[in-house]
Amino acid sequence: MKIAENSTFIPFRLREPSKTGLWFLALKAAFTFGWVSTGFAAELSPFFSTQCARCHGAQGQGKGDYPNIKNVSYETLVYSVRTGRAGIMPAFSLEDYPQAALDQDYVALTNRPIAPAPTTTRPIDISGLNPEIAPQISYRQEGKGPKSKGFGFALDPFVLPYVYCKNLPSVEHPGQTQRVCANVGISGNTEPGYHFADFGVCSDIRTQRPYRHVPVMVRNNLGENDKTGAERLADPHFARELAWITEQVRASGCVCCHDSKIDRRTAFWDISKDPIWTDQLDAYAIEVFTGRVSSVALGAYDPHVNFGFDRRSTGLPTTDVPRMQSFFMGLAEDLKTTDEQIKGMPPLADFLASQLRTPPTRCAAGIGVNSQTGKIHWKIGPVEWTASIVPARFVYVLAEDAQTPLVTPNLDKPIGTYWRIDAPSFWNGFRTGTVRYGQVPRNGVQTIPDPARFGAPKALEVGKNYRLVVQLDMAFPLTNCLFTYGD
Repeated sequence: MKIAENSTFIPFRLREPSKTGLWFLALKAAFTFGWVSTGFAAELSPFFSTQCARCHGAQGQGKGDYPNIKNVSYETLVYSVRTGRAGIMPAFSLEDYPQAALDQDYVALTNRPIAPAPTTTRPIDISGLNPEIAPQISYRQEGKGPKSKGFGFALDPFVLPYVYCKNLPSVEHPGQTQRVCANVGISGNTEPGYHFADFGVCSDIRTQRPYRHVPVMVRNNLGENDKTGAERLADPHFARELAWITEQVRASGCVCCHDSKIDRRTAFWDISKDPIWTDQLDAYAIEVFTGRVSSVALGAYDPHVNFGFDRRSTGLPTTDVPRMQSFFMGLAEDLKTTDEQIKGMPPLADFLASQLRTPPTRCAAGIGVNSQTGKIHWKIGPVEWTASIVPARFVYVLAEDAQTPLVTPNLDKPIGTYWRIDAPSFWNGFRTGTVRYGQVPRNGVQTIPDPARFGAPKALEVGKNYRLVVQLDMAFPLTNCLFTYGD
């Protein structure tokens, strides 16, 4: 399979895709271009009829200021439902709006199937799959090493996700090596059966989340009468499920902060410290792992580009969501965690989730896109001159009602983004008044719209409201306000 050097879509492994992948691509092309009809006749759930239809219309066609959601992507629908829209739409938990009902409504609204997770352990060629996700994935050859300097979150620039491949001992063919790849992202994975630690990229991972060493200790009473774990490990079912959960974690970027075999400065829990490491989890962490406490603000890969691992509805990436949830719900049941306690638990990484709940302010005079010069002005705090000293790495011009951009790989390109430009780091970023709308600075890259496909962004309309979001680095907002173009 020959790939053009300037191609956006690069396969995980430079080899022919599996038969499963070929069939999937053929079916997707048929649906996309209308060669066949899906023929779905799914009905909208009662929850949609009583809760969602009031704003979005009986068939999701939109009503007033509320958008048409009949052509929304599956990822966007799940994200919007689980996180809400600040001041406009509440967030709905799994208890409020079960995933099965949400999946049913997606099919009914869009007349499209939900693509199944890959059934093969081999990675699937990402070309042509999920166009909202795939362009965010870059490819890097083996041997160049991590991109960060090793200082960590907020000191190093946020390393944007990429795919890293290297030759490792094959789990399928002992005695041989095999080219294996990993998504270098905090919610990224390598192929099932392989260990993320073998890629040596944890210094890049730690730039993507607040990270600090927190001593590991027992935080629940599940082992109160079984300190060594021998009694519980004698249960074949428990031992098998714990081993499976541990292998799922070892295949993910989570090990960079939670495995002392990689770094002894682990945070809160360590899969290598105790025979039953889940005893280190408090009730809150367990509920995050079940998915009953939201962690969607941390971002998640589409399983089709993450080797089948899915983190959209659980705290840990997994190839089997019901199995993962069953294990941790069993722990929660043993702890006797009540529904009232769960409802009182805040979302994980509330410093991110709170950005979704906080509506933008009104831009001060002179802040926004100047209709005469095209220059974009922003400020930090009460005055603009501070923004001429502190550079920004990401600049967004969005629709008035667009979602607040957060983190990669799926929350940093919200629908309604007119223009986004990136600097390589905040050390050499953009300063207020030096960027003109639609003109990419020499030290910048246009991320939205895709310059190869769409060129310059759409022209702004005089008298219309837009949203300006400027970030020091990924999810570190400097400015988040509404301006009227032409004022």
